[in-house]
Amino acid sequence: MRGFRRILPATFIAALVGLAACGESADSSPTGQVSNPVILDDSQPQSWTVYQGVPNDVLRLRQVQIRDPGFFGRDMVAMTLMVPVDWQDRGAVNWADTLCQLRMQQIQWEAFSADGRERMQILPAEGWIANQSNMGDSRPDPNGCPDWTFASLREYFQAWIDHHRPGARVLDFEVDPETSQALVAALPTMPGMDGMHYHNRAEAGRLLLGYQENGVEFREVLTTGVIFMQFSMHMSSYGAGPDFQMASLTGATLPMFTARAPAGQLDFDRLEVFASTLSMDPAYADEVSRFFAGLNRTRIEGERERHQIRMDTINYIGQLNRDSYNSRIDSMDRSSQQFSQTMREVQTWVDPVSRQPVELPMHYRNAWRMADGTYLMTNNDGFDPWRDLQARGERMQSGSR
Repeated sequence: MRGFRRILPATFIAALVGLAACGESADSSPTGQVSNPVILDDSQPQSWTVYQGVPNDVLRLRQVQIRDPGFFGRDMVAMTLMVPVDWQDRGAVNWADTLCQLRMQQIQWEAFSADGRERMQILPAEGWIANQSNMGDSRPDPNGCPDWTFASLREYFQAWIDHHRPGARVLDFEVDPETSQALVAALPTMPGMDGMHYHNRAEAGRLLLGYQENGVEFREVLTTGVIFMQFSMHMSSYGAGPDFQMASLTGATLPMFTARAPAGQLDFDRLEVFASTLSMDPAYADEVSRFFAGLNRTRIEGERERHQIRMDTINYIGQLNRDSYNSRIDSMDRSSQQFSQTMREVQTWVDPVSRQPVELPMHYRNAWRMADGTYLMTNNDGFDPWRDLQARGERMQSGSR
């Protein structure tokens, strides 16, 4: 499959979603207000200036915001990204009424073409915990994390398809080694202890589907990553009976990114252009990071009081959210920002109206900010929006400000 070169940036998703432990203590309930689920109903169409005769080598985009409507006490921009100017978008970030931290924050957003046949989606992350011991103890997680046993990305994909795209045909599947390694590297090292063993692994990749809808054959690509944390413990009974053995598997996914189009029209390069512009708002990321860090501090204190070693192990995966975000902040100098932009294949331009930096897809030499707030990009040095389209626009300069 000639798919995306990489999935959505791992550090961004980890900081946003909070891949944290499911097993917090009973006194660590969320301090924010649980928001009602967003229903992706039809929104009012937005009107944009129609330019006649736009050349094929000119890309026209607009910036959209994915918002959190009030979990932190105010309406906040969670993230931004660029989409085709004539596409509509809807959705938001919501918070589920659950104590399972792996499933608290729910991103549900989509953008779609005028005829509805082309669509991109960001769908909620998921998580699960499965425990077993030689004493017959296989209790479900007390905080509501499901006891699924998926042990590979392919297994998770198949279960997702069975639930969300029943009857769809799997046409291709591939693992992205680069992103998989980055996810594992983002996890902190857990010190070894006698009788306890830890093993972390991750798989990130893509899967291509084929299915029919209303008589039209579609192709859809799914992309996400799954982190698996395996823990085992062996405690000797010193002859008083059988040794105690237990094993735990915790799985946590990144949000699912999907893109679909009629068969033969799914443009992977164009979709990657849009996905690469996804950017987390720093103020929102800070709120999310502090919220999950607070939950984990409360939970850890309770665990220490009750000596719950199993919960300490589950908390391991929660470090992904905090450490990945903090390391991102600590290294946010000019060189690291340039490296991040290179990896995401975006570059910074200055919006001549707001005077604020805007990230747009890399590989375009020329950019204009149009009067209606949209952006035109092209490598055609002879293109001029006023001469060619009779539309007013200001040429953008590259740089941070």
